[in-house]
Amino acid sequence: MVTAVYVGTDVGVFESLDGGAHWRRLSKGMPNVAVFGLAISRGRLVAATHGRGMFELNKAGISK
Repeated sequence: MVTAVYVGTDVGVFESLDGGAHWRRLSKGMPNVAVFGLAISRGRLVAATHGRGMFELNKAGISK
């Protein structure tokens, strides 16, 4: 069973599909910005940033 882990950092959002052994940045279209909140609802990951709004993220990239 694959457990995805998502973290919001001071430079964006990162995803791990192997429990934290390897990470990739979800960054397509998202600026280098601090993320203060993450929420998952109905299969969508939403990141709340400081001063840049909110971004919807998915495995293919993100949209604002």
